[in-house]
Amino acid sequence: MSGDEVAIYGTAGRAIFSTSPLTPATTAELICQEGVAGEGTYRAFYPSTLTTDGVNVTLPAVQNTVDGSLAQFPMYAQSDDENLSFKNLCGALVIHLQKSDVEVSSITVTADANINGRFSITYAGVPTLRYLDGGSASTTLLCSQPQSIANGKDFYVYMPHGTYSSLCIEIEDAEGNICTKTTKPNVTTYIHRSQTTRINLGANHLTFAQRFPQGMLPGQFSVSATQQVRFSQGILQYNPASQIFRFAKDQCDYTLKGHSLELFSFDTMWREYFGWGTGNNPNASKAELDNLTGAPFVDWGINAISNGGNQPNIWHTMSKEEWDYIVNLRPNAASKIAVAVVGSERGLVLLPDNWTLPTGCSFTPGFTTDGQDYSLNTYSLSEWKRMEAAGAVFVVNAGLGVFMPAMPFLGRPEGFFFSGTTAGTNYWTSSEVGPDVLLFPGQDPDAGGIAVNVTGVRIDVNDYTGRSACYPVRLVKYE
Repeated sequence: MSGDEVAIYGTAGRAIFSTSPLTPATTAELICQEGVAGEGTYRAFYPSTLTTDGVNVTLPAVQNTVDGSLAQFPMYAQSDDENLSFKNLCGALVIHLQKSDVEVSSITVTADANINGRFSITYAGVPTLRYLDGGSASTTLLCSQPQSIANGKDFYVYMPHGTYSSLCIEIEDAEGNICTKTTKPNVTTYIHRSQTTRINLGANHLTFAQRFPQGMLPGQFSVSATQQVRFSQGILQYNPASQIFRFAKDQCDYTLKGHSLELFSFDTMWREYFGWGTGNNPNASKAELDNLTGAPFVDWGINAISNGGNQPNIWHTMSKEEWDYIVNLRPNAASKIAVAVVGSERGLVLLPDNWTLPTGCSFTPGFTTDGQDYSLNTYSLSEWKRMEAAGAVFVVNAGLGVFMPAMPFLGRPEGFFFSGTTAGTNYWTSSEVGPDVLLFPGQDPDAGGIAVNVTGVRIDVNDYTGRSACYPVRLVKYE
């Protein structure tokens, strides 16, 4: 298109060129806007933002819709002279949707391999991509405004050339309702470079479900003989600058994922480690918390959670007894719990009371005493989408995995805490430590709460359940 920008790298560096269409329409003149490429072998990238080093390319996790086409379909050219023949780097998945009275706002495609992030290019007449790092298996196509599919409409998502044994397509309508479709087991989807692969979904295939409150997962879990709950979509997070609570975007997500504490500003980051019972004071320091001996527990669910209905008192923290009922006491409890790996994250899988294993998925219940045998269950992100849609819950082991300085916002710059793949992650419950329990020498009774350890599937009093311990929270809604 006229005005599109191309980055060209040569021996002298990088130059940015704008395009001016010629005749025939498949050709264009490049007009230099800035920089000097020099001579020698030229490497050209479209769009110009596709690369930052002139060697590797980054495919985005979010794409934008273009009516009947693709937005800035990535291309590459390599030549020893100024005549550049651009080749497509990807193929296109064309999703045709048709259903009356529905407007689509976004489509998310999840595969069984990384489909965005940083890729290297091997060029032998045509380019070949190889995944390097920094990506994920999910790419979202955003509509600038809701798109009617009453008369049928094609949506284009570009993906790397590859053979995909599993695809999950999540369609969101203008009202925030969701329709999730997955490819059939043992049906392979081929994406060929510079070609289109088509998936047709008509009215009989598209059923949208409301999510109320927002952020709630579908599975129902008994926490007593008469009470059931549904879990939130992810762990609780809090931003001290805006004083807003939210849920993590999914069950595998957490702020510190893959990062060191030094990378964050503790005044602005989304925090997910809290002192016990701090629903009314999530910024409480260690000194403040230690002085609250005997004070009552304040649930985090008293707050409005921005992506969880945005109203107070919808969500609650489960007690130790309720966790114990889910894990050990409900009917067939032992057959509905296991350690697992989802994507690259370790944690605990819980199956709902009423469970039907999705076609093409597997589940092996059980765990070892120390919780280290994660090989029992391993799911790609697209496989997990099927499990989650059927009601399964994943309690992620959201630990750092290394010794790090304790959270400064809890006033413990001198201390250390450990939470990782060896020790597992403790999640707070609403239950208090009993009056006759001494957590450790020098600490008063009634100093804190009871946590559940997700790795060893233990529900007990941990050595560090004082109010100022740093643990995440997973909230539920009572049915």
